[in-house]
Amino acid sequence: MLDGDLGENRGIMIGAAIGLGRRMREEEEQHDLEIARFQAAINELSEKLLQTQIQLASERCEIAGLRAFIKEVKSRDPSTPALAPSGNTYRNGKPKSIAATVYEKAYDTKADELGLPELKGGYAA
Repeated sequence: MLDGDLGENRGIMIGAAIGLGRRMREEEEQHDLEIARFQAAINELSEKLLQTQIQLASERCEIAGLRAFIKEVKSRDPSTPALAPSGNTYRNGKPKSIAATVYEKAYDTKADELGLPELKGGYAA
């Protein structure tokens, strides 16, 4: 009688172990799928970040080129009309050129277009 009970219990335990093993494998497969989805999202965001960094670098290059251009224009023709006083002044009282007011207006307009009004007035020195 004991041997029969032991055999039945052993069979139940083996069946339970097999069932538990299957369930664990299914859960592991689900976790693997979830990890793959997260990795795909990370890869997509990493690519977007890289493209944004490239775009930012390109815009920094553009700014450097424009600054060099402005410096060259100023050195060749300091009396150019674009550098004439606009009638506005900086906080320190120094007169703003017409070019500076045009730059500031375009900067602020672009900040608004980008939905970043907090950038307004944050002109590069």
